[in-house]
Amino acid sequence: MWRAISVKAKDGTLLGSLKVEGREVVFVPEGELGFTITTPPFQSFLMERVLDNMRSSDEGRVAAGEIPYDDALSYEVSADGERLRSLAVRNYGDERRLREIRSSIRWTFDKMYDNLRQG
Repeated sequence: MWRAISVKAKDGTLLGSLKVEGREVVFVPEGELGFTITTPPFQSFLMERVLDNMRSSDEGRVAAGEIPYDDALSYEVSADGERLRSLAVRNYGDERRLREIRSSIRWTFDKMYDNLRQG
């Protein structure tokens, strides 16, 4: 059973949707907005500060024997050239982490939307 969550900008513009199913969350940006993987702060904030830190934390927990390797967070960016198609995060963990991922995605894509509108 999956659930879909709309991700909207501060002005109410639909930025994309999150699909949560089991231990995976997939963000699909709204196609007509044309988000790219090079638009800040996608790489610097969402990938490096949020997801890489979560993955690193999980890798430490694997090394310490707290969780199995298969339970460590991983993610995959799907792009067509530079145009972002989707972002899949596997083994996100608990509801707290899901909320953190969701709010980080919303903040990131709201900033990216601002950048695109400004030109």
